Amino acid sequence: MPSLSSIGDTASVRNRYSARTIFLVEGAADKNIYERIVGPGHEADIEFRIAPAGAGQGGCRAVRDRVPIERVTNKQVFGLVDGEVAASCDAVDSLLTCADPLFTVEGEDGFIFLGAHEIENLFFEHADVCGTIANNAPAARLHIVTAAAVSTTLDSAIQNFLNGAIFKYASAHFHALGQVRRILSTRIFGTGTCAQITMQVRAAITSGGTTSWSDFLLKVCQLWIKAQALEAAIQDVGERRSWRLRVADGKELLSHLRTSHGGVPETIEGHLLKQLCEGEYPERFRTALFGIAKVRQTTFAA
Repeated sequence: MPSLSSIGDTASVRNRYSARTIFLVEGAADKNIYERIVGPGHEADIEFRIAPAGAGQGGCRAVRDRVPIERVTNKQVFGLVDGEVAASCDAVDSLLTCADPLFTVEGEDGFIFLGAHEIENLFFEHADVCGTIANNAPAARLHIVTAAAVSTTLDSAIQNFLNGAIFKYASAHFHALGQVRRILSTRIFGTGTCAQITMQVRAAITSGGTTSWSDFLLKVCQLWIKAQALEAAIQDVGERRSWRLRVADGKELLSHLRTSHGGVPETIEGHLLKQLCEGEYPERFRTALFGIAKVRQTTFAA
């Protein structure tokens, strides 16, 4: 029987007595995407749920806070989070070197990390981002927005958002220590000049925190050295490009491409998800997820 103190927390009671493996995620979009990737036929064995948020909390913080509480009474509750969250665990190396759909981090009990910066990164490897943006451009721009044009924009922007990801990882490290107020947004890396980016990043890091600008830059340099060494070790040009697209800030990179080509709507993500699910990735993801969580399958999808 649940204790009287937990009666008011219906989510906790529900999770405690569930016979299914539960994966807590950040929000409705992640829940829907992961359900689509895993596919039908597994509903009796697993469930994706949005992590209940406390006052003023939500997203990744809600997952991070909730999983340790739930696992006290049910070890089949896991947190499924973006790969970038590894930076808050001082485990960026695990993301940078990951070649699988998912990975875990020693000491982070119950957490499963996506093997890419975030979900949007998967579209660049497993869907036709450039063709989809071109096909969904505004009517007035259809004659100039081609897949080749979008690809050119992508190639010129990858480095900017890879830079942004490294800076974001560094800020996440200090944010986890309580030494900066927030984790950096990388949007500025797609539009600002070097001077503008430096000014905004420096203000964000040094305002209201205890981390010095020099300490932050040292962390950025340490991460860059690791990232550059890993990239240099990849001999194949195509594999090197895939690595860059996996580690860069995928959400902001995709947003930059949409904005740069006439304001293509966010609804293209539904098309990209469908394409992703038509390939081999869903089976790889499902196998990795079920293996890490030791899902006890009682049903089998057709």
